[in-house]
Amino acid sequence: MATTLEVTGLELRCDSLLVVSQDKREYTTKDERMTVYLQLVLSLRSKFPHCNFKQIFGSENNHADFLANLGSVIKHQFQREIPVEHIVEPSIHQSGGEVLHLDTFPGWRGPIIAYLKDGVLPDDRAEAQKL
Repeated sequence: MATTLEVTGLELRCDSLLVVSQDKREYTTKDERMTVYLQLVLSLRSKFPHCNFKQIFGSENNHADFLANLGSVIKHQFQREIPVEHIVEPSIHQSGGEVLHLDTFPGWRGPIIAYLKDGVLPDDRAEAQKL
């Protein structure tokens, strides 16, 4: 979503000290698989000129929990679509993997994206206030 919105700066909040410390190069992993995941994160991170990992405690993660559950509280009048993917390889392999279906229609995310990208609010006042 951040690349779609052409975001230039990110603050990534994570409750894992290991992940944050690896990003800052304070810790190194001995596990080859985790090293490959870290390389993937660093390659994605390079797409954003200003990107910072910040460690937070699980109790401070309410905002992320809210965003993760936002889709389930949206009124049923919005068209709901769930992308279904069949990934035959772990995400750390660069070969791309096989995807059976990927739905790019914004669905319930459309109003959120329109507001974040262009500042456009829904015409309905109640919906605008919810957003």
